Amino acid sequence: MKVWEVMNKKTVSVSPEASFVEVWNLLFKKHTHSVPVVDKKGTLLGIIALGDVLTKLYPSYSDTMEEFLTESTFEDLEDKIDEVKSLKATDIMRKEVHCAYPDDPILKALSKMVVRRIRQLPVIDYDSKLLGVVSKRDIFDKLFLFKLPRKK
Repeated sequence: MKVWEVMNKKTVSVSPEASFVEVWNLLFKKHTHSVPVVDKKGTLLGIIALGDVLTKLYPSYSDTMEEFLTESTFEDLEDKIDEVKSLKATDIMRKEVHCAYPDDPILKALSKMVVRRIRQLPVIDYDSKLLGVVSKRDIFDKLFLFKLPRKK
């Protein structure tokens, strides 16, 4: 079986100029794990995963320890939110993207996801144009011939 047989062609993507809030809404309201970033021609430029967004909002472990030592307040963290909200997709996205091609075997795509600990891969053509997204769930649904109800 090939990736093109199981991939979702109705994928949501954003432009590099999309606001942090737009990206946030797509990830959290659409219950997706990542959003591809594409240019006007549909060329894949990067990807924003849920974790990429959360790391912009929440302090790292070292930041948290430093706060306790310097007695910073949580109000300082709230001020950081205004700063984060001004970010664009291009400021958040990862430029190194693991992808699949439509003619890849589905188990090759699944292996990439397992090894990289990601839930889905953008599917691109050989000109880096975004064609869709394939997820672990898409592959397992096809392999085991069952469908679980999707959240809407």
